[in-house]
Amino acid sequence: MVASMVQLFLGPMPVQRFLDEFLPKVGTETRSRATPNLEKDLFARAIPNKTPENKMYKPYMKVITDNGLIPGFKMVNTIFHVDKDMINAPRLKPDPSMYRQDLDVSEKITQFGELELHSELKGHNTDDAFADPPEGQDRRSWQFESTTMAGSRSRGQLIHYVTEWFARQHRHHAFTIFLFGTHVRFIRWDRAGAIVSEKFDYKSDCSFLAEFLWRFSHLDDVGRGRDPFVRRATPEEVEIAYRELKEWNPEAHRPVVVFNIPGEDDKNREFLAWGCLSEPRSLTGRCTRTYPVYEIVTKRKYLLKDGWRAHSLAQEADILRTLRDEGVRHIPIYVCGGDVINGVTKTDLYVSVEEEEKAWRAKEGEAEDQSGDEATDSVEKANEPLQDKAKGKGRNSTQKLDGSWKCGEDWHRVTQRILHRFISEVIGKPLKNFTSSKGMLRVVWHAFIGRPSPASWDAYTKCRIIHRDISANNILITGISGDEGILNDWDLAKKEVDIVNSRRHERTVSSDIVLIDHTHIISIGNLGIHVKPAAHRPT
Repeated sequence: MVASMVQLFLGPMPVQRFLDEFLPKVGTETRSRATPNLEKDLFARAIPNKTPENKMYKPYMKVITDNGLIPGFKMVNTIFHVDKDMINAPRLKPDPSMYRQDLDVSEKITQFGELELHSELKGHNTDDAFADPPEGQDRRSWQFESTTMAGSRSRGQLIHYVTEWFARQHRHHAFTIFLFGTHVRFIRWDRAGAIVSEKFDYKSDCSFLAEFLWRFSHLDDVGRGRDPFVRRATPEEVEIAYRELKEWNPEAHRPVVVFNIPGEDDKNREFLAWGCLSEPRSLTGRCTRTYPVYEIVTKRKYLLKDGWRAHSLAQEADILRTLRDEGVRHIPIYVCGGDVINGVTKTDLYVSVEEEEKAWRAKEGEAEDQSGDEATDSVEKANEPLQDKAKGKGRNSTQKLDGSWKCGEDWHRVTQRILHRFISEVIGKPLKNFTSSKGMLRVVWHAFIGRPSPASWDAYTKCRIIHRDISANNILITGISGDEGILNDWDLAKKEVDIVNSRRHERTVSSDIVLIDHTHIISIGNLGIHVKPAAHRPT
């Protein structure tokens, strides 16, 4: 998990700029009110130097609460309480957590599903997860991510907490207050990476910390990072979801939520969801979630897919719509949805097009020295043709921002991501759940080989679309008798012309499935199945 965030921390951003860009002091009269006037050494008196970490929590929360810095919210000491609703180990106990004032914590104190602001407290300056460059240092050659054991440990904890936080909520971004020894940093996280502020001495002057808390508490839900198109269900909707979606009852408590998705006629449709089939275990990347959902109006069950696509990839919803309209069978049948309004990452905006190109030229130079799959199994990254990127095509309408403050120069892993959410008709079962070898072969045949209606072959011959991510995990069992199949997950699919005309693209070379040719069956390695060419093909 920690390795997945290497070279995805951008910093150090000047503190005042961090506040102004991410927590703007504009808007309603309430939000524009001045921050409470505090004595600069207020935190220093409450938390003397060399205070052990376990003695810092209470005075930290007390100063914030007693001075009215977070109206409408409350600080709760969660350090001694694991989240009882975590599905994946280890059970986490975050440092003081900020919740809405009216949240009931009498039975469950730590609730990642309700977290609004995360604080991480460390007792020593040496616990800093990052390293600001000395004055006059060339920032391009400076290593910003700390390489010390203590720094790496702190960074790992931060990543673990925020990964669980994002998995449990629908968020576009989130904030952390990272306090270590006498210093503080602010961190803004999204699915492209994280932006980290310069450190500042909050004990000699707590103004920045007070300003951050005050501004944060006056942001609306969207400003604090929540998805405006997902809401909590009403009590009546909860009862309906419990009844209609009980087949997919989640392993641990998950709230029933309502997704608002535009239909093909542009009229909004609402779908109830009660826990996803699998929660993403990484903070950055596609972070795909799938939900069985129920629409009250149509009284039908569907599948909702939610993920963060790389900006240069086509919308999976558009791919599926094209396949549907061209009569390709054994695929998820598109219903509605697509890119979510304003669901775009910001971290990537601080890496210029020139910096991206320089990093990727170097990366591709390394790949040319490799062989076979090593060269093609590069880390996930989407690239447009050079001529298109120079013209600004293929990118979301957001504009690049000045990132001259950041350290480092290898930014090939940072890519803009766009929240993509759509509905399809079929809720399938994993291929590993097959009940007979004959049924399994028929499912696989339907997915991408058999005639007259192969999914992958039909997609290519009718639409010139190539799936590019065939694996056992992407073949699903459907049908009442369990002997029909679909080829799922077309999020990495591309038209043939786009592959031919571009540089190295985001792709997956699967070791699960090996396609021999269009008249032979496959080898499914992770299921231990190896099939030779068949004389008679299932229909």
